[in-house]
Amino acid sequence: MTNDGIQWLPDVFELGFSVTFARALLRDELVTRMGGDPCSLSPLTRPQAERLEAEDRDAGPVVRFGEAKDWAFAVESWGNHGGKSAVVRAVSAGTEAVVVAITAKATKMLTYARDGDVVCRFDADTPHIRSGTDRDILLPHMQRAGLMSLETEDVNTRRAMLAVAEQAFGLTLPRDLVEQGELMGTRLSD
Repeated sequence: MTNDGIQWLPDVFELGFSVTFARALLRDELVTRMGGDPCSLSPLTRPQAERLEAEDRDAGPVVRFGEAKDWAFAVESWGNHGGKSAVVRAVSAGTEAVVVAITAKATKMLTYARDGDVVCRFDADTPHIRSGTDRDILLPHMQRAGLMSLETEDVNTRRAMLAVAEQAFGLTLPRDLVEQGELMGTRLSD
């Protein structure tokens, strides 16, 4: 697998996305922690997953899962099920989780959790407002990415937020597989 990083995500998911990463979990464990049944997984391309979700918006999100490096991941088009507090707590129990989300409502959120607690959460458009048990833990990466400068209007905050996640945690996704290939997916209970 190539090291494609994650800064390409906004190019592919123009209407928004969320990706949940869980360190040292297997794909099926991530499915379970996010409220799904691993037995219900089936191969889905991005267009197939989006079509299924659009057919019944009230039935819960359709999420595709995989593994990259030492992280399991869950990719959502449009929604941010993985960013919900209860889901973040469940996914990060006994490990670490990172959720990056850019939504149609202009949210650009990065959440880092460990052992069921949010360590740091911020919106890339308001990086000075951070929450969590160690809200400054990502500050060096945020500064390096240009998020903390007073002239953030000159910074692509979407890419800068994703750069923070790449630098701090070594996150990467296989672009070809996520964009055009099949990943195992299922509908989660909302």
